[in-house]
Amino acid sequence: MMIVASIVPNFLMGIIIGAGIQGIMILGGGLFRLPNDLPKICWKYPLHFVAFHRYAYQGLFKNEFEGLRFGGIGTNKYING
Repeated sequence: MMIVASIVPNFLMGIIIGAGIQGIMILGGGLFRLPNDLPKICWKYPLHFVAFHRYAYQGLFKNEFEGLRFGGIGTNKYING
């Protein structure tokens, strides 16, 4: 945000551009899609490895879902966390 604020002279435009950058980092960080499912040319290689949210999501998923076991109702199939 400091870089955006120093480049953009208008306060409102700086907030809009900064929020857009945050949104792109969230989309490329791996919250909504797994990293292997991201399109490789435009999302995975330039954005996923640069996104600072990526490390927070990896820690969140590891802490919350490691060791869990999800089962379907009436089936013998299980999904490991």
